[in-house]
Parts: sequence; structure tokens; C-alpha cells
Amino acid sequence: MKKRNYLYLLAILLFFLPIGMSVQAETVDSPIYDYAGLLTTDEVAQLKLQSSKLSEESETAFIIITADGTDGKDIVQYVQEFYDNHASEFEQFHGNAAILAIDMMERDIYLAGFKKAEDYLTDSRLDVIRNEITPDLSEGRYFAAFSGFINQAVHYMETEETAVIPPAEEQQNESGQTGSSEYEK
Repeated sequence: MKKRNYLYLLAILLFFLPIGMSVQAETVDSPIYDYAGLLTTDEVAQLKLQSSKLSEESETAFIIITADGTDGKDIVQYVQEFYDNHASEFEQFHGNAAILAIDMMERDIYLAGFKKAEDYLTDSRLDVIRNEITPDLSEGRYFAAFSGFINQAVHYMETEETAVIPPAEEQQNESGQTGSSEYEK
């Protein structure tokens, strides 16, 4: 009888083990949060693969957030709260994160760097990235824009902080990270 109970317990544990592993796998790679439904399932998978590979190399999480409204918050505040609420998901990168957030309701975009990414992704560099991806965003080529953001951010993460783009007058917000906003269609 005891042996049978152990078998039941083992079966139940084995049943729930894959669920726990899939949750862990979901938090290990750099997340793509497509709340606005701008991407296909395949595009999300491709971005996660690209982001995950490059995140490991640069020790920085590359995060894409699409929203169809930010609950009345300014996009900067929305991203700051999002980062604070999800920081444990990119703990393996010591909080280093590069984030692109787009609010489709307000047609607003915000690019930001946190921790180490904040040092490399200065406002002037984020402006260059935004200018590079804006044509794709305006044409509805969201996958291309998001992929371009990740590639450009990685490029700047591998480049000396003052190289390529002369430093502009940086403005930091209250929580200390740099960021760049504005998106027009």
C-alpha cells in the first residue's frame, strides 16, 4: 500500500515538473511582451531567439514591450514600473536591460537603458536607434524595427561609450536611467 502511495506522489510530481520548467524557461530568455498583438507567433519566437543569444553575449536583457494603452501613465513611467515589476526576470543579467516600448494608443515609443545598458545607450545613441527604426515602425514592419533595435543596441553595448556618436547633453529621469521617446506615424 505504501509503495502505491509513493507511486501516486511521484506521478503527481512528475506531472507538475514540466510546468515549473516551462515557467523557468520563459523567464530565462529576454522577454518579448507583445500586449498589442503586433507580431506573429513566429516573429515573437524569432525575436526571443535573437534576443536570448545576444543577451547572453552582452549580459544585457533586450526587452520589447508593445501596449495598446498604458493605463493612463506616461510611457516613461509605464516602462519604469514595468522594469521594477519584472526585474527578477532578468536577474541573471544583474538588472542590465535595454528596453523598447511602444504604445499604439498614443503612438509613442520609448527606448531606455538600465544599469550597464544605461552607460552605453546614451540619449544620443538611443536617438540614432530610434531614427533608424522609425521608418519600419511607420510602415507597420514591427518585426524589422524590433530586430533592428536589438541589433543596434548590441552594437552600442560593444562600442566604447564615447565612440561613434559625440555625447549629447544627457538628461536622466528620477530613477537614473537615460531614455528617448517620440514616435510619429
